[in-house]
Amino acid sequence: MLRWLAFLSILILTILIDAEPSSAEIKTITATGEYRMGDNDTRTDAKRLALLDAKRLALEQAGTYLESVTEVKNLGVTRDELNAYTAGIVEVIELDTKDVLEAATHIIRVQVTAKIDTDVIARQIDALRKNETAKAELMRLRAERSQLRQEVEAKTRELRVVQSKAEAEAIARQRQQVIAKAVANDLLDEAVGSWVWSGAAFLAPMRGCSESALAALNHAENLTVQALLLDPSSPFAKQLMIMVLLDEGSCLDRQGKRDKAVLVLREAIRLWPNDDSVHYRVAQLLLLMGDFDGAVDESRSAISLEPQNANYHVTLGQALSRKGDDEGAVNAYHAAIRLDPNNGFAHIGLGMILKARGLKDEGERYIQKGMGLQFKKNERLRKEAEDAVKQIGTAPSQ
Repeated sequence: MLRWLAFLSILILTILIDAEPSSAEIKTITATGEYRMGDNDTRTDAKRLALLDAKRLALEQAGTYLESVTEVKNLGVTRDELNAYTAGIVEVIELDTKDVLEAATHIIRVQVTAKIDTDVIARQIDALRKNETAKAELMRLRAERSQLRQEVEAKTRELRVVQSKAEAEAIARQRQQVIAKAVANDLLDEAVGSWVWSGAAFLAPMRGCSESALAALNHAENLTVQALLLDPSSPFAKQLMIMVLLDEGSCLDRQGKRDKAVLVLREAIRLWPNDDSVHYRVAQLLLLMGDFDGAVDESRSAISLEPQNANYHVTLGQALSRKGDDEGAVNAYHAAIRLDPNNGFAHIGLGMILKARGLKDEGERYIQKGMGLQFKKNERLRKEAEDAVKQIGTAPSQ
């Protein structure tokens, strides 16, 4: 039974293999952004605006360059998509800031640089375009970035002409909020790229997780934290943080660092205690990690928040089975089937318990129905599942 449940869990894992970069030509891009201060500007705001301008110019240059790279051309991405992906994979680093006086105008100039590894870039873009969540969000962030730039320009024009100090301060505060959101979006761009490129996606196969993958996840987490501090209302920043923390927990577990993995997963719960999907995904990870009590608790938390989701009951059933609570597992599987009669894993799990109890014919009917529902489009997986069941037979649960 235990071997079957482990196999059943692995059947639902998603494969996403990361590749280590090799040496290749490094393309270096530099750009300088500037902001001309008015009477109602502060140097802090001017510096942030000059940096945003410099990053925009650097990414535009990077996008133009990438259009000429043969490996990128072969991917068949549109210019808009390429520009969006560029923001996610090209890290722009601030080099220098200068204060310049031209007549009576105080100018802030910021120089930045960006480096592109031509050997890796095509694979990074390919990984992004294959991740629907990342692709959609990078395109959305690109559109929002343009809108925010227009809002900043409009507020700047207002500051140029306003006479009242109180009005100027109010407009400046409004512009600062827009600037903060623009900076947050830049951070999220980079965080998405780092998350996807980590190669440590949620429920990856039971293989080692490289230090470079963990470092990429840590980088994505730090960037997302910064984005949330600047724009706490961002729904995508919250969603990304959840995905990153869960992937980080999975990665740590595969490195044998289970205690650290559990801490990361508990942090996800602490941040979003009322999100049923977080409890569910933590339950799945804890189940694979062998923390069956934790998996039961988190499954029940997910069910209490969203009792109509059949998958939550299936995971509860799997965890209870691994604990040896067959009666509880049977009830959980029956609940899942009532909610979703086409849930194959619920039928299979229930059938295995029934066979273990000596109800061979009834258990086999549930198993075969579940196999048909779950693997009707994948004969290879169905055969593997059936072979696993035959090998396990009616072994008692433990």
